[in-house]
Order: sequence, then C-alpha cells, then structure tokens
Amino acid sequence: MTKYFTIVPDVPYIADADLSASANQYCFVTLSACHDDSVYLSNSSSVPFPQGVLQNSPCSGEEAQVRVIGFTKLRVDTQKTDLWAGTSPLYTNNWVQSGSKGVGLKSACVGTATAVSGRVISGSLSSGSGFVHVLLYPQGFTSTTAS
Repeated sequence: MTKYFTIVPDVPYIADADLSASANQYCFVTLSACHDDSVYLSNSSSVPFPQGVLQNSPCSGEEAQVRVIGFTKLRVDTQKTDLWAGTSPLYTNNWVQSGSKGVGLKSACVGTATAVSGRVISGSLSSGSGFVHVLLYPQGFTSTTAS
C-alpha cells in the first residue's frame, strides 16, 4: 500500500455515524452541522466542499482520522453523476470533487462554477470504481473551467 508522508498531520474528529464499512475508508467526509467536531460522508448536493478524506474506518463515536490537505488515496467512481460531474474516464491531472456518499468524481464544468477538492496525481480509471492518488486542497475551491 502506498504511504504518503506529510508535514501536516491527519486531524482527529469523531465519527457521526458508523463509518466502519471498508467502502467508507478513503472517501470524502464533511463536518456535522451540530458543531461538535463530528464528521459524516460528504454529499455534494448539500455540502460541495468536504472537510477532507477519511483515513480509517471508525464506528459511530470513535475517532475518525481525516486528511485535510496533502497527498492521499481516494475512492472514485467514473459511472456516477452528481451536480456537474462527468462520467468520463479519470486520469492524472484531472480535478476531483465530492459525490454522494463521499465518493470522488471527476470535476467537469457545464457553464457554471464547480466545487473542486483535489487533483489526481497518479492513477487512472477508465470505467467503474476504484482508487487514485490525489493532492487535496484545504476546503477546496471553485473552478469555472473543465479539466
């Protein structure tokens, strides 16, 4: 397994729900509206900028290690569409955004601003779901150009 070392440590939060399923690890998470330092899987339609990427698989109430900036593995899906995301293949240098259930999607713009959370630095996925390695940007940004 690829290990990335960064000078920015993972941030400890509390899992707002059971995130122990292996499908939740390496997905985008966002802060709970309760302001209690808890996180849950991101949903791009309600929160376009996730807090970061979940690094472990905590049960509800356990510590969730979240990578908020730097290099990480990310679960992605080329078939899902959410907001402005395209279903085309995902390659190195493509921008990624959070989709439903925290899965990363290729960020594509259709004449309107798109939430961007990171950039693929290695790996590619022509179809289906899998993993790529990304460089996360803190709190994301808005892009008006397609990648």
